[in-house]
Amino acid sequence: MYVYLLVPKEGFTPFIGTLISMFENMTFQVKGNISKFSIKELDHQFDKEANPIGALILHNVSSEKFIQVGTLENRPLNVGEMKFWGPKPKLADPSSKFIKGHEIAYYLNIMNEVRQNKMTALKPKDDEWLLSPDSMFSTPHKPVNKFYRLFHACEHMSNHNGQIKFLKSRLPG
Repeated sequence: MYVYLLVPKEGFTPFIGTLISMFENMTFQVKGNISKFSIKELDHQFDKEANPIGALILHNVSSEKFIQVGTLENRPLNVGEMKFWGPKPKLADPSSKFIKGHEIAYYLNIMNEVRQNKMTALKPKDDEWLLSPDSMFSTPHKPVNKFYRLFHACEHMSNHNGQIKFLKSRLPG
């Protein structure tokens, strides 16, 4: 896998394949940043307002899942999905402070599962679908296409990767 070549991934239409290539690059960067964290490091809070790194990872993945379900399945999360995913997008929510005690493999497995589901769901799609309006997120005054929604998940991951890098640089010891 050549993660620094943003080119269409084989087996997908050009725009979808390029978007997947972008996700592979960002995922490679995030995993490289988090792969060696201990439970103690994942659970560390920089200060009482900061989120633990583990909570940021799940926040990233839950945002990707939320966008994936809304855009690829054109529906909100169901009750069962909300039980697991619901609290994680809201980092200001006190529940984010209690996402603790998990090894890095826990977070990576969830990340890999969400990504694999997205890859499978994107396989039958084409660029016309990707460029079409996203009815779950568009409004008359703010049209949004599916490409933007999926790109936004990648952009979001990049933003929080920077935040995780900052917190990593401030870990004790």
